[in-house]
This record gives sequence, structure tokens and C-alpha cells, in this order.
Amino acid sequence: MHFERLTNFEKESVLKYFGIGINELDIDTFKKIRNQLRMKYHPDKFEKLNDETALEMALEKFKEIDMLCERIEAFFNSTENILQDDQQIQKEDFLQRDARYAFKGMYIEIITSDK
Repeated sequence: MHFERLTNFEKESVLKYFGIGINELDIDTFKKIRNQLRMKYHPDKFEKLNDETALEMALEKFKEIDMLCERIEAFFNSTENILQDDQQIQKEDFLQRDARYAFKGMYIEIITSDK
């Protein structure tokens, strides 16, 4: 099972553009704000200004937001898959509340100094 993790920079960008953290963001709110951001920074909107610099900045911002949205969608899809898998095996002993080694949404990272 592959879990998409967002970098700290991406998390900060989510907070900057969406106004809330990734953990508080739901699919419906994400789609609504994504559409608003795409309309706000769409390069076609800046063409009528006849300013090449403004157009380039808008295009760059639009691409940045689009790439961030793709990463958020991947995050939501991987999270959704994990929740579906959890629901399927929920009756197993190790998921019981009083189990000694229970897990739910746990992430383990192993860092070594070996090359």
C-alpha cells in the first residue's frame, strides 16, 4: 500500500492558498477552493492587461497551484484507499481498542545512517 505524504513546503502552501491545513481540508472544500484559485490566477484573465510580466507571473502561479492540487488529490486518494482497507479488516483482533499493538493511520519511518 502506497501512502502519499506531503512535504512541509506543500503543507505550508496548502495553508497559504486554501486557508486551512491539509488535515482539516475535506474533498468538497478542496474542490470549491481549487476552482476559485484557478479562476483567480488563470492566465487568460491577465492577457487583457497587456503586461508580459503580469502574464508570466500569473502563469507561474497557476502552474504552482495546479501541481499542488495534483499532490493534494493524490494525498486524498491514498488516504481514501487506506480508510477503505481499514474498514475491510476492522474486525481483526489487532484493531480492537484494547489490543496491545493496535494501529490505525500509523506511519513508521526508519532513518539510518547507513549508505
